[in-house]
Amino acid sequence: QKCAPRLSSALSLLELLTNIVTSAGALLALINRAELVSFTVALAVAISNIIEFFALRPQLDTANAAVRDVQNMLSWFCAQSLVDRRTRTAKQHAVRVVEQAILGFYGSQPGTDAPFAIASDPATKATTGTKSTTPLPESGGTLPIQNVNNTGENTSSRKEPSSSSSSHPYSNIVK
Repeated sequence: QKCAPRLSSALSLLELLTNIVTSAGALLALINRAELVSFTVALAVAISNIIEFFALRPQLDTANAAVRDVQNMLSWFCAQSLVDRRTRTAKQHAVRVVEQAILGFYGSQPGTDAPFAIASDPATKATTGTKSTTPLPESGGTLPIQNVNNTGENTSSRKEPSSSSSSHPYSNIVK
């Protein structure tokens, strides 16, 4: 939440500066000062390149999306009953949303070759550079981890959740 206003004001300031310099170039062209027109065009292009180099628009969009997603998750979480808030599924959903917001924001910053990617399907987390994914469990159990060797073969066996779980409706509450 703290980064979005700073990014917005920096982007607005640089865009305003670009418009002012471009307008000054047009005024200089009206009074036949052609030697200064090229300077204003070069200055306007330099300011636009600064905006593009620091990727201010994508950073601002990602920061706003992250704030929106976390606020939506907080609204959803507060609307849950006390019992529903304590379930493993609710906690996993909250953590997943916050993780995706953080990874998305820091992945959009320039100069970061982020070693991660946010999966489009919320039920999986994918990391670039590996061939394995770690699906989130539906209700408790363990995470099935796939170890992939250099030939692309799965070298681990999937661990299934135990079937001895209670049939009580609140049996998946995390204590």
